Amino acid sequence: MYETNQRETCSQLTQPTEIPAEADGNYVVEVIKNNRKKHLIKTNLYRPHKSPPKPENLFPKVPVIVCNTAEEFYSQDLKNFCMHPKNPVSIIRGGCKAAGINLEYFTTRSMVKRAPNAPIEIRKQTVQSPDFNVNNGKVIWLCSSPREWKPLRTYALYQSRLFREKNAHENPNVITYGEDLDFGTNLDLSDEKLWKAELEELGKLPYWIQYKHEKNLLSYVGQPVLGVNTVQAYIKVPGSRTPGHQENLCTCAVNINIGPGDTSWLSTPEEYWPALDELCKKNRVNYLEDPWWPAIDELIDAGIPVHRYIQRPGDIVFLNAGTPHWVQADGFCNNIAWNCLPMQKFHFDVAVERYELNLQRKFQSLVPMERVTWNLAAAGLELDFEMFASVRYFLQRSMFTLANSVKFIKSKGIKIIQQADDQQLRFCEDCDCELYTLLWIKDSGNSDEVSVPYCKDCAESKEYQSWVVVQQYTVRKLQIMYDKLKLKW
Repeated sequence: MYETNQRETCSQLTQPTEIPAEADGNYVVEVIKNNRKKHLIKTNLYRPHKSPPKPENLFPKVPVIVCNTAEEFYSQDLKNFCMHPKNPVSIIRGGCKAAGINLEYFTTRSMVKRAPNAPIEIRKQTVQSPDFNVNNGKVIWLCSSPREWKPLRTYALYQSRLFREKNAHENPNVITYGEDLDFGTNLDLSDEKLWKAELEELGKLPYWIQYKHEKNLLSYVGQPVLGVNTVQAYIKVPGSRTPGHQENLCTCAVNINIGPGDTSWLSTPEEYWPALDELCKKNRVNYLEDPWWPAIDELIDAGIPVHRYIQRPGDIVFLNAGTPHWVQADGFCNNIAWNCLPMQKFHFDVAVERYELNLQRKFQSLVPMERVTWNLAAAGLELDFEMFASVRYFLQRSMFTLANSVKFIKSKGIKIIQQADDQQLRFCEDCDCELYTLLWIKDSGNSDEVSVPYCKDCAESKEYQSWVVVQQYTVRKLQIMYDKLKLKW
């Protein structure tokens, strides 16, 4: 087993309350309504953990699991290894071939034939050493790249021309530092009619790395979140960079290299993100919001271990929960990628923990964790006790917050409008927090005015006095959903 430091998650929303996880919704509602029992549901302030001390090995090896047969590829052992909290990254080699997955569907030629006018985001960059980022002759972490949009066909012609100029048929990994380049990123493959054959081919993958599956929590968002619970393609020339980041809500990432060239990856275990966050501050970049590319020397000096690994054509890189990473193409290659969120306590807790951090820092969580969790409960799935308990504690706090908010709203004489949830994702206009049960709307009296939703805190901070609140769920409705979640005995 590949060993790194393992930490306890510090999510406060999934910590045990004094109400047993097995308690039914009636009991939870009784506690919520009884002022003398409200102390049974407590939520402490979220505080990020501290990074572990400097490890002995600052350049740990990344495990490469070779799958020679479909049986090995679909095995429970492979799943358990890749998803173990002590394994931040794994390379699965040979699995696609063993399962008969035709990656030719994702070559530039095939995708242009399918959708020549599909828009693709273009990032203008300069080929650099992966050890650092240089701008105007200075090593800096801010890794900005101007963007524009072009038809896929136009970018494909650019990639093809460069491929011929560099004689990449002989060696696709031809890289020249200092050259300017265009990186084709975030090609949306979410249209299940247009990309039907491509997406069906990905259905041959093991269920735990599929972009859509009932055991993938991201299937319960209720709608597509591009690049998260949908597939995106990246069409690269040598030197193309994806700056440092963690996936949305620290979900797992699945990335397949279509080839013909290689891709270089750099990453660090999830538990070291607070140290990375501090280095970002020192280098005047925002860890959550800015594109950054770290200098390897600075990471090593700070005692942050760095994984360096090469993704060959056909390789699947599986990033476990919250692994910070940054990626550079060594040659001409295409990649396809998406996220998954396993139904396991560790992965759920890490996701909720990042949800709490985003709320503190007023950074939008593209994955609406409250909606996902309630949709999971409403689906009536059976969960093992650890996962069941974490989900139940999260839901108890959600019900408690709703009841207290409604009580406050009524005490202020603010009108509440009952309206069924239309399953649309909504975020506060000011702080970008998720809005699930209650939407604060300015009551202007003008029916033609576009309704902009706010959260309670942002609405209270405004001088505007006339509000109405749209309530999409009552405590009673949440109670029914709460009781649908099943414990696997």
